[in-house]
Parts: sequence; structure tokens; C-alpha cells
Amino acid sequence: MPEITKEQFDAVYNKHLPNKWTEFVYKYLIKRINKLMYVLLAIVCLGLVFTIIETPRIFIAIPTYIFLIVFGIATLCSFTAIFFNNIRIDRICKELKISKIEYNILIEKYYS
Repeated sequence: MPEITKEQFDAVYNKHLPNKWTEFVYKYLIKRINKLMYVLLAIVCLGLVFTIIETPRIFIAIPTYIFLIVFGIATLCSFTAIFFNNIRIDRICKELKISKIEYNILIEKYYS
């Protein structure tokens, strides 16, 4: 691995900052993923209860569709943010002429 100082790393890192979408998703979705999982679990339980007590199909369909919409939006947002972040990391690695493993080592070394 080439010897890269913190100043060199910071210069390249700050040149390739995450875009607004990635920042938004990491700030509002990925950091709060536990709360989202509780919401999704509650929706699944509601649908299960409606199924067990044999309510009309519309009462079973509503939580199912809500679950699909919330889960689909969260998944799509997460994947796009991760995709854009990986592109950013690839650019940093290319400019520093290092691999992603070496990038992770430098992140641990300088920011942990």
C-alpha cells in the first residue's frame, strides 16, 4: 500500500463528498433503520391478526399494500444511496491509486 498521509487523504476525500441524496438517505433512513423495522413489524403483525380473525380481504390487503409500499421505497432509497456512495469511493480509490480494502484501512486509521 502506498504511504498516504492524512492530509493527502483528506484532500481527495473532501474533493469527492457525498451528494445530497446520499446524505439525506444516510441521515434520515439508514440511521433510523431500527424504527423503520418496528413499523414494518407492526404492519406485518396487523395483517397477521386480520388473517387469523378472518376479516374481509380488504382489511388484510390494506396492511399488505402499506408494507409493500414502505418496504419498497426504503429499499429503493437505500440501494440508490449505496450505489452513489460506492461510485464516490471508487473515484477516491482511483485518484489515490488504492484498492477498496486499502481505503477502508485508511478510514479506520484516520477516522476511528
